[in-house]
Amino acid sequence: MFDELTIEDIKKMQEEMDYRITVIRKDLHEKIMQAKEFGDLSENAEYHEARRAKGRNENRIEYLRAMIKTAKIIEPNQNKDIVGLLSKVTL
Repeated sequence: MFDELTIEDIKKMQEEMDYRITVIRKDLHEKIMQAKEFGDLSENAEYHEARRAKGRNENRIEYLRAMIKTAKIIEPNQNKDIVGLLSKVTL
């Protein structure tokens, strides 16, 4: 089953994915490297938390990729007589 998304939705998802790849991924890598310097990894809470955060970030990136790849693009209804997706209604 495909998710129905607008072009704007896909742009927002792509921007989030790009940010996660270029900024957050780099920051988390640096945190992992710093935490490794503290010593024994088996008792290093900072290291384990940084690894979990990295996993959450990677999962979100993969989710966004899948959503963008499988999205069914829909267009807003241009008919002014019918209320539909993304219609603006004034009462």
